[in-house]
Amino acid sequence: MWREPTVRLREIGRLLRCRDRIALVSQPRCPGATAATSAAAADRLAAQLAEAGFEDIRVETLNLLNPPAVCVLATRPDGN
Repeated sequence: MWREPTVRLREIGRLLRCRDRIALVSQPRCPGATAATSAAAADRLAAQLAEAGFEDIRVETLNLLNPPAVCVLATRPDGN
């Protein structure tokens, strides 16, 4: 959704206090999107958050939707 997602996530991280959380939600809407498409989106978001320095990354999936929506949660570490 951003040209340089890792850079933008680092900027957001600097605005958060230590141990604050971020939640990114994605529900792919491209033609033919499936649960696998949602899982791939969650994997990309989780990798970008990790690269930006976030910790305690976890994914929650809302399977009631088609395709499922995924929420990737992460925590800004202490001392950044």
